[in-house]
Amino acid sequence: MLPAGSTLTGIDREMKSLAEATRRSELLGQLPIRFEYMPGDAMVIASPDQGFDLVTCQTLLIHLDRPQDALAEMLRVTKAGGWILCAEPNNLASALSFDSTAWANDLDSLMAGAELQYRVELGKARLHEGFSSAGELVAGWLAAMNVESLQVYLSDKALAMWPPYATPEMAEALRYGSRNMVRGRRRIDVCGRREKRAEGHLIAVSV
Repeated sequence: MLPAGSTLTGIDREMKSLAEATRRSELLGQLPIRFEYMPGDAMVIASPDQGFDLVTCQTLLIHLDRPQDALAEMLRVTKAGGWILCAEPNNLASALSFDSTAWANDLDSLMAGAELQYRVELGKARLHEGFSSAGELVAGWLAAMNVESLQVYLSDKALAMWPPYATPEMAEALRYGSRNMVRGRRRIDVCGRREKRAEGHLIAVSV
């Protein structure tokens, strides 16, 4: 929970996304925190140095050709003693992981799914459009930038489902899972404290 009086700032390149975020925040009614949204780029954040207590991004770095530059910019706008939180996936790992539903497919189909994911990620990287399995690299990038108190959390691909799958959303998720036996996701959350010496979603919080 954010303390009362906090300001949450959302940054996005798409004006449509900013308008939708503004609309949703207005539906929340009166809260002890303030929401604001502004157009921007992860590579050039329109904020002075050390302007936020917490800076976070989700599935953003995997779409950038130079994710280290975005992390450096996030560090720049984070206060000394503040936090950076990155939630980024390793999509290739999910293509190579199996659960109880995998037995419904033959081995050739499972391997074909893994090969497809590999080729998609290789092509994306060669086009300089990012690396969809960069999640496991984020901690190393931050460590090279002298970020201290690094913490890494691995979230498995489990989907919260329970019988009788009564809602339309659950029924659709069940049908989707049955059609895509190999699909899944592992996401790596990296949290690091900024050293006191000095595209996706980007959110900054000032307390």
